[in-house]
Amino acid sequence: LLHAQSEPDLIVGGVGLTPLVLIAYCLQPAIVEELFYRYLALDSLRTVMSPWAAILLSSLMFGLAHVGVPLSIPILCVVGVALAWARVASGSLILPMVLHGLHNLCVVLWQ
Repeated sequence: LLHAQSEPDLIVGGVGLTPLVLIAYCLQPAIVEELFYRYLALDSLRTVMSPWAAILLSSLMFGLAHVGVPLSIPILCVVGVALAWARVASGSLILPMVLHGLHNLCVVLWQ
């Protein structure tokens, strides 16, 4: 629609899928972002609003945090809803961390 060209990731394309790339692209963001968006933000918001409102607001925050790739914001908001729901339903951060890491791995492998 916008005729935007996707640019390949120079790190992944240059060095390939090394353990360091997998840690930097898949593991670290899954841990850090889940601690912030699903533990700190979501749990704080749940104390002052309904669970679904907190899920939607924290998911919007998650999507907007990825403003460096603006066309991905809507889909990342949807991913954020799924991860937040996994956090609320499981009562744990492990499930959303694993799902987030798997999502990032799929994105890296797709590039």
